[in-house]
Amino acid sequence: MHRYGVSALRRSRAGAELVVWWAQAALPVAVVTAAMYLTGWGAALAVLQLPMIALVVHRCGGRAWPPAAVAGASMLALGEAGVAAGVLPDGLPQPHGHVLAGLVALAMVSTAWVLGAAATGRERAEHTARMSGRRYEALLRDGADLVLLTDGRGEVGYAAPSAARVLGVEPSVLLGAGLRERIHPQDRTLASQLRARLRTEPAAAGEHTTELRVRHHSGDWRWYELAGRNLLADPAVGALLIRMRDVTAQRAMRARVAEAAGRDPVTGLAMSATLERDVDRALRHGTRYQHPVGVLVVNLDGLASLADSGGTEAVNALLGEVAEVLRRSIRDTDVAARLDDTRFGVLLGRVEGAEKARRVAARILRGITARAAAGARFEVASSIGLALSHPGGTDAQTLMQHADTAMHRARRRGRNRCEVYIEQETIAPWN
Repeated sequence: MHRYGVSALRRSRAGAELVVWWAQAALPVAVVTAAMYLTGWGAALAVLQLPMIALVVHRCGGRAWPPAAVAGASMLALGEAGVAAGVLPDGLPQPHGHVLAGLVALAMVSTAWVLGAAATGRERAEHTARMSGRRYEALLRDGADLVLLTDGRGEVGYAAPSAARVLGVEPSVLLGAGLRERIHPQDRTLASQLRARLRTEPAAAGEHTTELRVRHHSGDWRWYELAGRNLLADPAVGALLIRMRDVTAQRAMRARVAEAAGRDPVTGLAMSATLERDVDRALRHGTRYQHPVGVLVVNLDGLASLADSGGTEAVNALLGEVAEVLRRSIRDTDVAARLDDTRFGVLLGRVEGAEKARRVAARILRGITARAAAGARFEVASSIGLALSHPGGTDAQTLMQHADTAMHRARRRGRNRCEVYIEQETIAPWN
């Protein structure tokens, strides 16, 4: 019962509001028409209904045209009826006055309909624009991305309200060079490279992205993905559009997944523990089937200077290229792994001898040199140490230590070279 009572109350309120609204739209037209007929020139002055209806539609909106038209036509009919009955004065000869009133009524209704349709279309467009503006404002305030507009030099001219949630700072803090000052020193080169790519390529080329570290208001360095488009030629924008998204959690998740899978998240290669396990298995297999096992340790020299000049992303890009060189240089049955920040390891599970192993090392050296030169990273070089074990000669940990010892010897003797570890107490059967 309560629900039905509430519904009835709502219907009664809606009905009362409709009556009031009809009165507001119809009353001005009715009053003007009545005044015209009281002067005795109702049909002749009835054309004044047109501007009055236009004013009512303008003030009350597109839906005001039906009550205004009904009021105007009704008052014209009543006025002509009064003239015909002799109750109201009329300065026009009849039936010409009636015909003129009928034509004016037709024109008035048609005009009211046209004005109402135009006003309704305008109102809908304005409503759509307001709703779109509110949605856009909500996205800028509550969205996962921070939207920035910068000039070609990287000066921020606009920062969305979501800066408070994404970076923990007010948008005004990022204006000018505020964002550039918060970028990690090692990653500022990446930001400059992104800006250079955006300046030189039009919007049709699509987005350019990079990941770099930015200091949050909490003081932490967090990883953000920056995706940009060149809208400098767009007169409505005239800036570089940058979207920033916090990807710290995603990067940590990728690292955990890669670690759980025994893979290095940067290069996709096996981890150090996986390589040692595979070397141990290969040594047992070599003892059983009487063939030597080889291990290469590849060290990259100059990564520190590359990090200073190009940032973390440049180092990761080079590490990925080195990993690709290793994959292309070894057989499918061999294993490549990343040992630490600068060292890689390679297991040659069934190698015929030192000469075959040296050829693999030479392919790796050539590949790394070519990749570094193509990327203008001439300061990066590599040193390789090679150790082989005859069947039953040693264990996995010792064999990897021997390869590491040879690698350090190669570093001392020069760049881009390979040294072979020779056991002093054993005549190696592969030499």
